Amino acid sequence: MKKCFTLSFFTFILLVNAVAQVQLSGKIVDVNTKKALSNSTIYIDTEKTPTFSLNDGSFKLELESGEHTITINKKDYDPLTQKISINNDAVILFEMYPEGTSPEDESIYKSLFTDEVIVKAVRAKKDEPIVNTKIDKEEIAKENFGKDLPYLLEKQPSVVVASDAGNGVGYTTMRIRGTDMSRINFTVNGIPYNDGESQGVFLVDMPDIASSLNDIQIQRGVGTSTNGASAFGASVNLNTNTKNEKAYAEVNNAVGSFGTVKNTLKLGTGLINKHFTFDGRASHLMSNGYIDRASTKLWSYYLSGAYYGKSTIIRFNHFSGKERTYQAWNGVDSATLATNRTFNISGTDWGYKTEPYKDEVDDYKQDHYQLFFSQQFKTNWTANIALFYTKGKGYFEQYKVQSSLADYNLADVIIGNDTISETDLVRRRWLDNYFWGTTFSLNYTKIKKLDFTFGGAWNQYDGDHYGEIIWAQYAGNGDIYHKYYDNNGLKTDFNIYAKASYFITKKLLAFADLQYRNVAYNVSGIDNDQRYLFEDVDYHFFNPKFGLSYFINSKHTVFASFAMASREPTRNDFIDNIQQPKAETLYDLEAGYKYKSKNLYFNANYYYMHYKNQLVLTGELNDVGNTVRANVDKSFRTGIELVGGVNIMKYASLDANVTWSVNEIKSFTDENAVVHDKTKISYSPQWIGGVNLEIFPAKDFTIGFYNKMVGKQFLDNTTNNRLSLKRYYRSDFGLQYTVHTKPVKDISFLFRLNNFTNRKIVSNGYVYYGTPYYFPQATINFMFGLNLKF
Repeated sequence: MKKCFTLSFFTFILLVNAVAQVQLSGKIVDVNTKKALSNSTIYIDTEKTPTFSLNDGSFKLELESGEHTITINKKDYDPLTQKISINNDAVILFEMYPEGTSPEDESIYKSLFTDEVIVKAVRAKKDEPIVNTKIDKEEIAKENFGKDLPYLLEKQPSVVVASDAGNGVGYTTMRIRGTDMSRINFTVNGIPYNDGESQGVFLVDMPDIASSLNDIQIQRGVGTSTNGASAFGASVNLNTNTKNEKAYAEVNNAVGSFGTVKNTLKLGTGLINKHFTFDGRASHLMSNGYIDRASTKLWSYYLSGAYYGKSTIIRFNHFSGKERTYQAWNGVDSATLATNRTFNISGTDWGYKTEPYKDEVDDYKQDHYQLFFSQQFKTNWTANIALFYTKGKGYFEQYKVQSSLADYNLADVIIGNDTISETDLVRRRWLDNYFWGTTFSLNYTKIKKLDFTFGGAWNQYDGDHYGEIIWAQYAGNGDIYHKYYDNNGLKTDFNIYAKASYFITKKLLAFADLQYRNVAYNVSGIDNDQRYLFEDVDYHFFNPKFGLSYFINSKHTVFASFAMASREPTRNDFIDNIQQPKAETLYDLEAGYKYKSKNLYFNANYYYMHYKNQLVLTGELNDVGNTVRANVDKSFRTGIELVGGVNIMKYASLDANVTWSVNEIKSFTDENAVVHDKTKISYSPQWIGGVNLEIFPAKDFTIGFYNKMVGKQFLDNTTNNRLSLKRYYRSDFGLQYTVHTKPVKDISFLFRLNNFTNRKIVSNGYVYYGTPYYFPQATINFMFGLNLKF
């Protein structure tokens, strides 16, 4: 393992010459008539060979990211010369003035009005002092064999993933900088996705959402103000909105180990009458899982329609997901791990039932409705408003042996002279919830000078929790579907923010972001253990953020930022803890350096995250498999993240990242009144790294070697070596080859051999009454994909 991290370190030392190319797409028009100007000559920097605009005024260029000088000439028009800064793929509109009419100080370019404006408010801009990574559509598609979204993000810095079923299909989890998904802010097109009560993220409820994504942005640390739950380790913004101007159809299929099958159909009309587009997707996934009986059946669809006007975008999205998974959340103890690592005790009521119950499943359906309206005013102002509604309903079913009738609000049964107070039964525990609200933003942009956004959101979550008995050997006074508990949670969340980035000089950018957030939460009713629940709390949070970026030149940038975030406890924090949980506060200091050249990029980032009353994972699970957390007074996470990549001519690329961190609790008292000083925070490895090599032996042919390294993790906060996960290293091998034909536009063959060194990896676990339990991950396995584009 040490050799692996040493290799990662030296990889960074050897990366000395480059950055990936970015694409500049543009259109040249008359400033007054907006008529497309064809055959304009376009020069970049000092190149002598021009590019020419097409009949519709458009052009495309591959550029090195950074600053460039663009010159455009057209007969009967004033020549245009302008410096542009481009660090990601961009679409820019160039407006030319008839000869002799150009105003002296007029900026000659502006961003085209596209779907990007919908997610702009919650995303970090390229120049801002925020640590972020953007994953584009092509990179997502390359990884999309049907695994849940966390596995598509595993290559990113400071990310650790795990799967209940062991093979990444079904219920999965992800941690960034040691923080779990309930503390990572997720949005879909700027709309909150974290569950209103648990703040958890259940991506299994959006099966194959990756096939509908245009891009993903990950911000590590507090990041910028966003909608929904505060980011206490990272934020992940998913963007499905994109304008497909040409009609298309795709059929994507994959098969592999453990009976895994993925089928996806995508269709789009392209631009109709220059204004309308319609896109759709249908997906079906199934797998038997690596763990015994950890089967998964998933269905989903995505529909989107949009209207594009000159200064207006209206878009409606509707997507739905249905999952039915056999429970695999109990794990195995150390003895079973050594002798039968795929064993699944679910369905046996911890061994009390000889034959596992066939319907020990989780069954849930979630429907999303999103309506967006975006309006551009003049050149610099853009307004956005979105309305959303999410409906979720489902249950998990369990067979319970010799359960007390009183625990289920049932009377004892008298048969003859015998009084029966226990029974075998089958129960269903339901969630029935509604989530609706609005997001809004107003943005003003003046290129290379000021970017200002005022925005916010209001939403309400209304969730019913109840349990039913659908069968019992002795039912007492109960009927079928006897309801034995029923409670409700109502949560209202409002936030408003103003943020701006301003170029003080041409090289110095200042960033400020101020947010106010109010959360009101009420829960009442009878819980599953027959306790009466009542909580009525109201929180007010102020979250300021500040930072500076200094651009030494087009290749070198340094930055620093300070941010504060606060967040409320979850429903489970209130229910699972004897003491009233406290709200948490995070103070996040980030400082870094970025380098980009033609074939190399390198980022170094230092962070110090100081927590007050952090709710840390205790390593225990509650009765439905959710993690239990408890407040600790003072704790911190600090570390260094190194990220880099190099293009080796046209034949290969090498990317690597490594995170070294210290994650400690200064002092806490456990449930046995034992005081622990300077202990490690659970699930927070000191080392996380990855090295990825891709070779291009021919056009459209890629051979990849992908390596992931994760250090030792403790399962609770006592720094007890007996309660820990060993460090692990995993290697995957991939092939991708695309053939261009007719009438099929592209035929792509994909192959992935996962964990080809056949290591026995355990990436997650928990502690139950002092005993560690583990979630084994799959040994060597494969996936084969065949994708057709029309």
